[in-house]
Amino acid sequence: MDELYELAEKYKEYPLQAYLLIYQGLDWAREHGAPVGDRGCHLSGRELTQAIFMHSVDTYGPRLGKMVWEELNLKRSEDLGRMVFHLLENGLMQKEEEDKAEDFEGVLTIDDFDKVTVEYNFNEVEVQKKESQIETSPVFGSVFDDYKFKP
Repeated sequence: MDELYELAEKYKEYPLQAYLLIYQGLDWAREHGAPVGDRGCHLSGRELTQAIFMHSVDTYGPRLGKMVWEELNLKRSEDLGRMVFHLLENGLMQKEEEDKAEDFEGVLTIDDFDKVTVEYNFNEVEVQKKESQIETSPVFGSVFDDYKFKP
């Protein structure tokens, strides 16, 4: 944890909590079927972005999730990519040879929170996609599968 504190001090653009959100997104992906190999869970930039987004929706809901991202200075998927590469450069994550910062470009923006609604029906949660550009992941299928996704 000390390394993350140092990282947040070194790159002042994003607070410590933003870097923690990256790891929470990875955990969310693992819990929702992302493949785990010898080196742990590996996702592309697009898949990791989607997992972080869905973790935020799952944990906070779309309105509060957007507020959390605003507080953490996260406006678009490129912000997540910069943070992931900060983690990589400082030995706090591992990457595959094919991973590159461009993988995070244009995946989503903070406004995508406005394109998702969550309806609570007793013990069942449904996430509906409004006109969202958010794509699904070929690695672990639709990130909306557990939410009875309705286009």
